[in-house]
Amino acid sequence: MEEALRMYVFKLVPQMVLPLGFGLTLLLVSVLLRSRVWGLAAFAWLFISSTGFVGESLLKPLEDAFPRMRVDDCPSADAVVVLGGILSGGRNTAERFEWGGAVDRFEEGVALWSARKAPFLVFTGGRLPWSEQQYSESSLLKVAAARRGVRPDAIIELIGAPNTEGEVSRLLELNERVKVARIVLVTTAWHMPRAELLFRQGGFDVIPFPVDYTTHESVDPGLFGLLPGPDGLMMTHMAIREYLGLVYYKLAGVDVSREDVTRRARGLFLGE
Repeated sequence: MEEALRMYVFKLVPQMVLPLGFGLTLLLVSVLLRSRVWGLAAFAWLFISSTGFVGESLLKPLEDAFPRMRVDDCPSADAVVVLGGILSGGRNTAERFEWGGAVDRFEEGVALWSARKAPFLVFTGGRLPWSEQQYSESSLLKVAAARRGVRPDAIIELIGAPNTEGEVSRLLELNERVKVARIVLVTTAWHMPRAELLFRQGGFDVIPFPVDYTTHESVDPGLFGLLPGPDGLMMTHMAIREYLGLVYYKLAGVDVSREDVTRRARGLFLGE
């Protein structure tokens, strides 16, 4: 119950400062105060944050933080860890499931394992407390990977990891069964800075393998880049969320694992 409440808080509170939530808050204030100034502020905020130029300008530094890598150039590791958020919709079953925009995570993860970059392929992606989905994402990805030729005994699920922090803790718990000191971390490029930070804080030797790039090589506003649109708003939303996460974890010094798990991990990594 406590973990579920914590998840609700972490998901809902940031909405107030993300582009759409903050814009609607400004609009509500303008209505309550009957102020045109607040109304114009809401319009300006939503207009600016919805442009492709602003969205790309904010998202590109995150995607450029780690260089893009070819499968053949990736160093070897103990495991390839593919972060969740790959499937879409709530009607997924073991027989049929819908791929989301982050399907590159799955494809590149399977490619890395097939290239023998690591003996194990780890899938994350649990069920959120409010989800009515019957199957966890990791269990469905395990089925999909087996259909692609990955040996079932080489696939590991991180059960019950609803977010990146939880994924780090679950991976640390694997030290009782599998040596995972060095990992190839596969996730969307703009999410990699925060994910790499958390896994590195957890004691892992991380090889970042960013995929699923959104921005262009150079940001050129052009005419359409200065007009508002849903794609621009989504990029601004994703970028601000990641920056907030980075600030939170770096300033708050969040411990991403339980004390007992950290102690067992140090025994694995440092021979203590």
